[in-house]
Amino acid sequence: MIDARESRSGLGGAAAAVGAVLLVVACCTLGPALIAGGALGVAAAALHSPALLSLAALILVGALGSVMRRRARARRGGRA
Repeated sequence: MIDARESRSGLGGAAAAVGAVLLVVACCTLGPALIAGGALGVAAAALHSPALLSLAALILVGALGSVMRRRARARRGGRA
């Protein structure tokens, strides 16, 4: 069994997770990001993993932020 101290990835893992979230939101936008966030949320609940739950929340918040930013630009007459 893996010790909890051995399974922590540190700052490099967190930076990779944030990069992955930004990549998902930037490339795939809303639909796939919501599906991925929901699937990770279900997996986090099943595995009792706070790290996966945090990643799922980041993906969902990023997708929501992307939609809100696009709608604000469209209201101002900018490119969507």
